[in-house]
Amino acid sequence: MVRVWVVRLVAVAAVSFSLPPVAAEEGGGDSGEASAESGGSGPSLGPAWLHVPEEYRSRFSTGTYDTGDEPGLSAISQEDESDHDLRLFLEGGVYDPQGRYSAELSLGAWYDLDGDVPQNEFSTFSSMRDSSDSYWVDVYALSAAYHTRGVLKEVRGGRQTAPHGLPTAFDGLTLELEPVHRLLEVAVFGGRTAHFFEKDADTFEDWLASLGVALHPADNLKIEVDYIFAAEDTELEEGLVEHEYGATVWYRGTDWLYLKGYGRAIGSVFSHTGFATRALYVPADLGFDLSFDAQTATLKEVNEALNPYFAILGKSLPHARWKADLWKNFATPAGDYAIHAGWNGRVLLEGDEEAFNREFGKLYLSLHAADIGIKGPFATLSLDSHFASLAPEFGGDEGMWTVGGAAGYERCCYKAEVGTYYQRFKYNYYRDVEEITDVRTYFGAVSYKPLDWLRLNARYQFEQFDWNVHTVIFSLSQTL
Repeated sequence: MVRVWVVRLVAVAAVSFSLPPVAAEEGGGDSGEASAESGGSGPSLGPAWLHVPEEYRSRFSTGTYDTGDEPGLSAISQEDESDHDLRLFLEGGVYDPQGRYSAELSLGAWYDLDGDVPQNEFSTFSSMRDSSDSYWVDVYALSAAYHTRGVLKEVRGGRQTAPHGLPTAFDGLTLELEPVHRLLEVAVFGGRTAHFFEKDADTFEDWLASLGVALHPADNLKIEVDYIFAAEDTELEEGLVEHEYGATVWYRGTDWLYLKGYGRAIGSVFSHTGFATRALYVPADLGFDLSFDAQTATLKEVNEALNPYFAILGKSLPHARWKADLWKNFATPAGDYAIHAGWNGRVLLEGDEEAFNREFGKLYLSLHAADIGIKGPFATLSLDSHFASLAPEFGGDEGMWTVGGAAGYERCCYKAEVGTYYQRFKYNYYRDVEEITDVRTYFGAVSYKPLDWLRLNARYQFEQFDWNVHTVIFSLSQTL
């Protein structure tokens, strides 16, 4: 998304070494702090599990940067800056074999090895998590639940993510009920809203409560409506109260068709709508995916109460996003192959294009191959046609072609990969949110699994735009 407003809180599983999908190349895909905190697949759930990646990350830049007339910063040139951090991610859970009890934990911890940069000094890599104490800990989830097969299906207490509506973190209680078996479900939750990076936050100033009702009139149809009340003290207004409403419909027609449609409103303002569909023709291994999402209102002060990353997000103008993807898989004795062709883009529905509110469009053709001739080799290739112009301040042309791809080898316990990809717009969520354009990234990664529970990873990444940024990551991950 060119301007992310609400980001789902997810536990960090591992550092992903795969090429970002074509759908994520335009806006924020591998961006700043978010890039290494997402990706990878978590462990399979069992009676008890624990997944712990530890990471050392080194970044350094070459070139110059002029802050110009940016408020609060003097006009300077910055050369050859570096940053060194240790990061730990942890997720785990305990499940009763009889399915009655469960507990979950997810957190991230950061330690800055080279010190904090003062607020009035520019830094290429200064993070929201840099502090005078050198360390930062975020708890994404810490909850326990009791499950039954009666009317009361689940009781969950602690830090968790809202079970419906926009993804929101809160400390509180959730009740899920099934008053009418297989026909009616009711979810009630409420508690203290949890924000990350909010300035001057009091412990008990933010609250929410919600009621959701889901109907199953048929086995392949689900209709859900929900209401959320949120009270918040923001930087611009104390006692901000918001009422949010939503409705979502899911339909699954056997194995070949899936449909979803939704709409949301904040108070009297209709704010979100969209749909997604997937159609499959199984005999030919052929499919078509189509999605459309529209934000119909300008979001900033409105809806801040439900924004988990409160301090680093700003004004988001009304816009629409879409993606259409037609794909075909080929399974042969000489390997597995796939071809994707599609169109995705973003357009403003109101206002002029500005920083963090960009338009783009792209046609793409991508080829994927695995176990080419023998077990192990794989490759991807993507050809993209960008046909929406860059904003004038970046000197953009009307259109351009780009190529990306990767190649590597993977067997049971090791993997090696090299590749490159292009991003027309990229957003780095460090202390000062950056919008950069025309970014070409080259990467190389290796991974080795000497034991069933231990994996060693190394990655080098080189980004070219106004200046050059090098990133080196070494990590260990244990899955128990």
